[in-house]
Amino acid sequence: MKVTGNRYALLILLTFISVIGISGYVYELATQQVSQNIINIVSLDLSAQSLGSLREGETRILTKDELPSLGDAIQVSVADSVSAVNLNLDSNLDDVSDYYYLYDVVVRFSQVVGGSYSVGEVACTLSLGREDYSSVELDHSGVWMFDLEISTNAKSVNEDTPTAVTITVSVEEI
Repeated sequence: MKVTGNRYALLILLTFISVIGISGYVYELATQQVSQNIINIVSLDLSAQSLGSLREGETRILTKDELPSLGDAIQVSVADSVSAVNLNLDSNLDDVSDYYYLYDVVVRFSQVVGGSYSVGEVACTLSLGREDYSSVELDHSGVWMFDLEISTNAKSVNEDTPTAVTITVSVEEI
């Protein structure tokens, strides 16, 4: 079979278009894979307005019983297609360390999936003077929930005392 010039040009053009289409699809697939590995879930702001008034030297312990918004404060849904994820928690507690003797944020399991953890068990604690970054492995698909418990003791309280702490929650597929 003899290929004429027009057919030859059309064949080259179709091959070129196919290569571009396949390259674009592979690039899009790779981009989606990378962007889905770490997902920022939420940033929680804990401030005096939501936690109540602080008194110098007073240790305050707040749980979901005193402040309902601390109950199920973090919710993570792990898809069936994922074998496990790390729940990462980071905070700016270092920013308030000059003003507090104690500032602990205890993260407890309030709903678990599988048998690795128990409801009420401590998942991690964010504290002054400790490594700021905590990670918890969630090893089953389903919905996981976490309560927060906050303990504070201010060195001194005045209008310049910072009261806001931010906790950043993200999930990373492992």
